[in-house]
Amino acid sequence: MVRRAARVTDLAAAIGGEALALATRALFRTLRFESVGLERVVEQVRAGRAVVLVGWHGHDLIHLAAFRRMFPEARGAIIVEDNTAGLLLKRAAARLGVDGTALSLDPDSTRSARGIVRFAALVRAGRLGLLAVDGPAGPAREVKPGAAFIARRADAVLIPCATAARPAVGLPRWDRHLVPLPFARTVVVIGDPIETRSPANDPALTVESLTEAIARSLGDVAARASARCRPPAD
Repeated sequence: MVRRAARVTDLAAAIGGEALALATRALFRTLRFESVGLERVVEQVRAGRAVVLVGWHGHDLIHLAAFRRMFPEARGAIIVEDNTAGLLLKRAAARLGVDGTALSLDPDSTRSARGIVRFAALVRAGRLGLLAVDGPAGPAREVKPGAAFIARRADAVLIPCATAARPAVGLPRWDRHLVPLPFARTVVVIGDPIETRSPANDPALTVESLTEAIARSLGDVAARASARCRPPAD
């Protein structure tokens, strides 16, 4: 009975993931899309650095949809919850060029620790990491220390990115997930890299200080993205 239920769950996630990927691609083809700051990621990759892009959970849909457009020759890596919704997202992301790693809902579990190790290994091997810093369940736009911890584990530079779209709707959930309407103007702004390596003369570079730096940078790139989406003044 348990195996049968698991097979049904896997099938539902597979079908749902395919449907989500197809719908996301179809919507994205209609958008008037602009990306700003891609060169910051390219420079880090060419320098041989591992990269983790960090943003708000409510921007995940657009960031996943835009990944292949922005990085046509790269593969990404994300972290998903170890449940049915997470499996569905993992299936959809795979169709969009992004590999998913499941983490247990218990952050102190062995399975969660193994997931972090696997994600860090993927990033070190050249995947572009994508992390929602206020996930998996909020509070919205409150940066948690996990992204800084994982990036340091992967010896990766952190790069903030934020999105704005007009017209768009915010789904009625904790992160007000941003969904552009067809043909919306949609902008992704990528900010300056945040170094995670601690120089010998800078003991103050900690997970806490990196978390604060992420919050400041995301506030800046979110404001810039919103500004680029505003209609021109009369």
